[in-house]
Amino acid sequence: MFAVVVIGGMGSIMGAILSGLALGLIEGLTKVFYPPAASTVIFFLMVLVLLFRCGLIR
Repeated sequence: MFAVVVIGGMGSIMGAILSGLALGLIEGLTKVFYPPAASTVIFFLMVLVLLFRCGLIR
């Protein structure tokens, strides 16, 4: 839940909905192909989004 708000944006309802759907799809596919990494992938994506938003990665 926390990752959805961080990725989608705190003030954006549509962003939260789209990020929730995308993260659910990514987590589901990860569980199919590599189950041990299912929860780790979500937090890795959250870290990437935070790095892009603060400008450390261009």
